[in-house]
Amino acid sequence: MNRVRLMTGSLLLAALFGIMGCGEKLYTAGGKVLVDGKPVDEGTIMFHPDSGGRTASGRIMKGGVFTLEFRNPGDGLPAGEYKVTIIADIWIEGKRTKQQELELEMMKKNGINDPDSVGTTGQLIHVVPEEYNHPTTSPLKQKVESKSDQQFTFDIPSKKK
Repeated sequence: MNRVRLMTGSLLLAALFGIMGCGEKLYTAGGKVLVDGKPVDEGTIMFHPDSGGRTASGRIMKGGVFTLEFRNPGDGLPAGEYKVTIIADIWIEGKRTKQQELELEMMKKNGINDPDSVGTTGQLIHVVPEEYNHPTTSPLKQKVESKSDQQFTFDIPSKKK
């Protein structure tokens, strides 16, 4: 009876670890993201497995450099086929409208000095074109080999050709 419980418990633990992916071999990987040959200095890159499951991601840093992580910083990702998405946007502040300036003036007259609460207008600029933001529209695919220290370079055109 104890042997049956022990075996059942062991099988349950094995199944749990299998579901969690704890036994998956990860391979370190990173690279660069460029737009028209120039590095993207800020953003996020994600590798979505074709087979489904957990996405690996990396923060794009100055010079377009990124390192992928699956569970922990820099641990890499499992081998396989991936759809790649990249999000790199910047917000450019614009001038306040006349109405916003009037609101700010009224606030100051009432002793409230909080210019951030009035807001500004601005424009969201997609450094990487918007089609690369989602797995259903991104044309990027990448095969990850069963080896470590893989480097991928994605040079995105700024405009559709």
